[in-house]
Amino acid sequence: MARVRLDDGTVRDTGFFDVTDAPHTVEFAWQRARSDGSEDGTFQLWIDGASVATLAGLDTDARRIDFTRLGAMSVKTGASGTLYLDKFESRRRTFIGP
Repeated sequence: MARVRLDDGTVRDTGFFDVTDAPHTVEFAWQRARSDGSEDGTFQLWIDGASVATLAGLDTDARRIDFTRLGAMSVKTGASGTLYLDKFESRRRTFIGP
């Protein structure tokens, strides 16, 4: 699941996606809305090179990415398992890929 905060402080969420107990590549791309009131911001989430969620029409022109959070922030009822983060890589312009 991924979450994007909008200019008015509300959030838009993707759905949850199951992954197996194996290595996976998780990528996202966020694009700020172009101008005040344009509501053309986007967010896309990929797992292992496949697009699994797209959020469009986002009012995010006043937002910027100051920080991100990766991991289990608030574990939902019924969730279980162990979270392993083997590697982190960040890029501004190109995809990382599987």
